[in-house]
Amino acid sequence: MIDDGSSDGSSDDIESIDNKIRVIKQINRGAAAARHCGALNARGDIIVYHDSDDIAYPNKLTVMKDALDTYPDCIVAIGISQNPDDKIGMPYWAMNEKADSIVFDQPLEHFFYHYFPLSNGMNIALRRDIAIFSSANMEYFKAANDFHLQFKAASKGKFVCVPVITQEYNVGEGISSKLGSFVQEAFSLISVWENFALNDFPEKFKQRVQRRTENDGPRILLMLLAQKRYPLARQLFVNILRHGRLIKLPRRIFWAFDYYLETKKK
Repeated sequence: MIDDGSSDGSSDDIESIDNKIRVIKQINRGAAAARHCGALNARGDIIVYHDSDDIAYPNKLTVMKDALDTYPDCIVAIGISQNPDDKIGMPYWAMNEKADSIVFDQPLEHFFYHYFPLSNGMNIALRRDIAIFSSANMEYFKAANDFHLQFKAASKGKFVCVPVITQEYNVGEGISSKLGSFVQEAFSLISVWENFALNDFPEKFKQRVQRRTENDGPRILLMLLAQKRYPLARQLFVNILRHGRLIKLPRRIFWAFDYYLETKKK
């Protein structure tokens, strides 16, 4: 367990209740840094993440471990996070599936096409070397750090998704939700740019990066400016110019401004 600078004494209580639980304390550096610290100090071969505002079902560890044991060529296992108010239903990969598990041979396809990660609530297990790699150097991602971590892992191999509910996830409790959807989308787009720059991806992904930059970048940029999130907006603007096609941007900016005016009316 990583105590990321808590002040309520909860980690001390846990240590006193069960001496099998090892608590590592650090100054507050955020969820991303805590996950990396946990991966570095873990003694097992499989890392199962669990956030403080989620509730694990008794089957969580068994489901995750069994999935990775059954599919040794997969590097990440994912379960289903269920919101108690049913605000989050079954993820798209589990809809109408009767198989015991679904293997994503190319999980990168998902991350280049969506703003949300394959698993919400960090309901995942990773092989330890992948966990260390994927969680490193992520303190910049104040929002969408779960997206960025899973995206980095997706560049290394296959995911196995198990259509079993393994935890409850409280919508609105996380940092990304508190910061707002446009901050979440901005960091997700930054993750796409960063991962694309660090890897030698096929040409189809370059085209997808351009489309997402042109289609979504201007809309997110205007909303960030409206929210006075100027440093993040500045970085977004620079990367829109870098990754988008200039001939396409004027029309997209006009549409984004029209979208912004419509949202103001509401």
